[in-house]
Amino acid sequence: MFDHSTINIESEFLKPLDRDPAEVVDILEGRLKEFALGEIISEHPNIYVLERKGFNLFRPYFDLPGNIGGLNSVKLLSNSKIIRIRCHSKDVLGRKNVLVTDAIGKGNEVNATLSTLKKYSPELRISKVYAYLARKEGLDRLIEDFPLIQFKSLRVVTSPEEYQEEHRRLFCVYHNRMEPIDGEHPYEIFSVRSTGSDILHDVQSIIQSLYSGKFNIKEDKLLINSKKAFTVNILEPALVLREFPWYNPEVCEVDRMQFRFKYDPENFQLRVMALSLINYSPNVLSRLLQRIFGNCFKKLDVRFCETSFGCSTHSNQFIATCCPHCIDCNISLYLLGEFKRILVANSIFDRDNQ
Repeated sequence: MFDHSTINIESEFLKPLDRDPAEVVDILEGRLKEFALGEIISEHPNIYVLERKGFNLFRPYFDLPGNIGGLNSVKLLSNSKIIRIRCHSKDVLGRKNVLVTDAIGKGNEVNATLSTLKKYSPELRISKVYAYLARKEGLDRLIEDFPLIQFKSLRVVTSPEEYQEEHRRLFCVYHNRMEPIDGEHPYEIFSVRSTGSDILHDVQSIIQSLYSGKFNIKEDKLLINSKKAFTVNILEPALVLREFPWYNPEVCEVDRMQFRFKYDPENFQLRVMALSLINYSPNVLSRLLQRIFGNCFKKLDVRFCETSFGCSTHSNQFIATCCPHCIDCNISLYLLGEFKRILVANSIFDRDNQ
């Protein structure tokens, strides 16, 4: 049931740019393409992109036919002490690999990733790190900490103010793309028809059809005026979790359950992403029982654990039989599937252009 008293439409108003955001997108896309194709790909066949924003930023260029056999990526998941390595390249042992990221501020994320790879995956040797944007202070710190690795940034700035301004320009690119920054969560992009009604009203109707509890809606402010974005927060996740007999609240709990939408009214596209963020801090008893009797691999669609393109787990604190990211993925896939099931029967769904 939709409770009108709980509508919470908020916008994070961003400072205006010195030029039209669409023009900023055109300029940056040109620079990114030249940087990716002309320098990174032409010199290095074995590339790993740092998730999340780096993956979103460079994916259109590294995914072009004929460049590489697949997009390799690395993500350090601090909440579960996992480093996930998606590797589509062969014979990585002994090869020179490069790491690509969107931006280097203080350098903490790149530092942690390189240190973790060196400790737990020494066979994946990183010889060079590329970034589109970097603060000189953070870049110098990385050069000092990793003297055997080369660092190259297309744009280097000195002050925090310059870095923030350039970073805001990058967000024009993120906001313009339909693919989410959180690409690890399941999503689909659907073609829809123009019905003359507000897309938010259509989405609200679908949510009410698949979920009987309370929810609220948050409108997300974008730098690109031609697109709309909004988030539906599921306020009673227990109503969804009862669909999963394997779900054990003593082992983990859903901290946040959401649908995130982006709508392009010019091209009539609707992106739908579902996520179920997991808090994972079981007590000693449940940890022991789960380690002995855990059945993640039997009952779940294992998306991130023990697969050829999955994650490497290197923590004694991690329960390999019950990965929080697999739990998130399975719940989110169910939510996305239910939304799609109702959407395809709705008049706004465009079957001719799927």
